[in-house]
Amino acid sequence: MKKTEQKYQAFVQILKEELIPAMGCTEPISLAYGASIARKVLNHLPTKIVVEASGSIIKNVKSVIVPHTHHLKGIKAAVCAGIIGGNDDKYLEVLSQIDEKTKKEIDQYIEKVDFEEHFLDSSKVFDYIITVWNKKDYVKVRISDSHMHVVCIEKNGQILQEEKSVIKKEKADRSLLDIKDIYDFIKTVELTDIQDILDGLGAFWDINYSAQKKKNEVMLETAEKIVYAILGFDGIHISEIVAQTGLSVPQTMEVLASLEQKKLVNMVGQHYYALKI
Repeated sequence: MKKTEQKYQAFVQILKEELIPAMGCTEPISLAYGASIARKVLNHLPTKIVVEASGSIIKNVKSVIVPHTHHLKGIKAAVCAGIIGGNDDKYLEVLSQIDEKTKKEIDQYIEKVDFEEHFLDSSKVFDYIITVWNKKDYVKVRISDSHMHVVCIEKNGQILQEEKSVIKKEKADRSLLDIKDIYDFIKTVELTDIQDILDGLGAFWDINYSAQKKKNEVMLETAEKIVYAILGFDGIHISEIVAQTGLSVPQTMEVLASLEQKKLVNMVGQHYYALKI
């Protein structure tokens, strides 16, 4: 698939829309995101919080541990974590900057804040409203349809914002997706076109694949180990592999073919190779 084709550009856009780094289960993280926005707009620490949520959110959040807390679970924990330690500029990584001191502040806040949780009778599967008060001032934030789709921000009766999403409203055409073209895209995509996505997922890859890579190296022949050791998740051109290993082009091609057969590497672009994910 050529990068000038409509499908290629659509597939890249779909990846950018769907692969958003998040910490933990996305329902409680979304609640923390909405709560963080509410606290920022209120510009005071809320003394009362009311959460209205659709049934699927209530069910899914009930037993999920909220990241960067003392193993707290549920809607109240997610919302309080967002209010005390959230940074909505980090989107679904809203809780990523919480330290041990902030965890203790979250615990204390949960104990003292006036909190109510109610079922939201909505036709949408994903829909919630967070309302926070400090004295006579209040802020209401509604997120609906998707985890960061802010449909309304209201303060003291004044609508400050409606229908905002950090994901573009005009999404790429999903009707273009089919198995053959997806496979073609996977084989030909240039990593520079999705580098921001790869960077966002880099920490996950480092944790989960470094140990597996060491395990795989034990099973390889000498030439395969040499090539395998220099490969990463960013594609490397075969000429660079030849330059770094000192192998001839035919030898390098033979080694890469062997590694592909063992399902350890993939060709990710024309003459570019990377570790298989």
